[in-house]
Amino acid sequence: MKKFLLLALLFLLTGCEREPFREIKTIKEPEKTTEKVSLEYVDENPINMGLYTKKNNTYTLLKSYNTNIYPNKDINTFQILPKNDEFITFKGRYTDYVKSTWDSINTNYKMGIILTIPLKDGTVINEYIYDPSNTLKNQKYIGVYLYDAVIHAKDKWYSHITNEEFNENTIITSVKLTAGNSEADINYPIKLSVFTYDTDDDFSKDEYRGQSIYTLLIDKTNK
Repeated sequence: MKKFLLLALLFLLTGCEREPFREIKTIKEPEKTTEKVSLEYVDENPINMGLYTKKNNTYTLLKSYNTNIYPNKDINTFQILPKNDEFITFKGRYTDYVKSTWDSINTNYKMGIILTIPLKDGTVINEYIYDPSNTLKNQKYIGVYLYDAVIHAKDKWYSHITNEEFNENTIITSVKLTAGNSEADINYPIKLSVFTYDTDDDFSKDEYRGQSIYTLLIDKTNK
């Protein structure tokens, strides 16, 4: 009996050996990387803009404008044209010339104005103007008045455009600046810019980034 138990024990020790441990390696799938493709902004706007003054039937492109500035007095009225020629002369009426010039341009483009007002306390105001409702916020420094000479082609005198009159057919042909009650707080010069755009991609962080823009420096001589 003891011999049988001993044989059984030997059988268990020799015949039932454990298989050696095999390490199971898991192969990880390569991580999927998604590259963010940023579309580069390309401005294909062909329009050149300009701010002009009229003298003797000739429109002269203004590169700077220096004048005496007093509170509640007009600074000047500047003609807006989709041109960048230094001098412009033409036959016929100014209103006809302006309308035909804009008609020859893609009507998908819209116009805007930027008035940059640096103050003596270090604040810089960038006022974007698209219609008369945008002209009121900073009028204590500089008042802005928009005009459409085309719709008043037969009128000898006409006033600035009101918000009720403004519509998609309005052509801003000139802009008048008037010094406000607090113009003494301005750290001159100020900047008057005109630009054109067609879609929201012409703006980055609410600031215009296109190439169809013209900027005029306006300085106060009686500082």
